Parts: sequence; structure tokens; C-alpha cells
Amino acid sequence: EGQFMLDLSGFADGKASIRIIDAGGSIILQQEEVLVGGRKVIPFNIRQATGGYYLVEVLQNGKRTTVRLIKN
Repeated sequence: EGQFMLDLSGFADGKASIRIIDAGGSIILQQEEVLVGGRKVIPFNIRQATGGYYLVEVLQNGKRTTVRLIKN
């Protein structure tokens, strides 16, 4: 129901900027996280968002990783 866990286990320790972007290119959520050791699974809640396609973008140390998210 709009909640999911983002697993960033493959990322290095340090700061990461995470954005969730809707199909129109609008940022619906943006937050900074500090990834340390075991703390690399981050909960998100996008209940307020309508169903559709979203991009989850993670930026760390100049490297951008993007995955597609489908909300029913």
C-alpha cells in the first residue's frame, strides 16, 4: 500500500541522495541518507502518490543509479 524497502547493500558507506520521481518528471520525495555498515535498507512510504510508474534515483559520490518502481 505504498510502502517499500530500498536495499542499498551494494553501495559504499557514506552519504547518498535518494529521489523518487513521477512519470512527469516531478520529484515526489527527496531525502539524504547516511549509509553505514548494516544500515543500508531504507523504508519509504509513498501512499499519497497515485498508481503508476516512478523512478527511484540514488546519487552517491557522483554516480547515479536509477531503478523503475511500479505502484498499483
